[in-house]
Amino acid sequence: MVPLFHNTSFFVSMLMVLMPVAAFSQKAEDAKQAKQDTVFLEGFISSDQTLAPGKIYVLKHNVKVGKNATLTVPGNVKLLLDFNTSIVVEGGLNFAGSPGSIIEVTSLDNQKPGAGILIR
Repeated sequence: MVPLFHNTSFFVSMLMVLMPVAAFSQKAEDAKQAKQDTVFLEGFISSDQTLAPGKIYVLKHNVKVGKNATLTVPGNVKLLLDFNTSIVVEGGLNFAGSPGSIIEVTSLDNQKPGAGILIR
């Protein structure tokens, strides 16, 4: 049987070149997936609205839920609030997570926190 690589150092060099490319390719794919799953949420919600599970919602501006509306946030959703941004609820807010399907509410930048959720 003839070995595939006669020169072991060539084989190791090739392996070292191929591995970072694969890692970069995976990171690029992860970034592409995150971009597809990111939605900007802003403005006035005047009627019932349910967010889609598996998405990342970025709040760059305040979101207000009107008196006759309910915002439902299912499990497996992440809400990222930009600096001093909040969700103001005058109607309803339904967080429908579970132990296996959590809802994460956090700041977009830990150094510049969002204002949170205000219920009136």
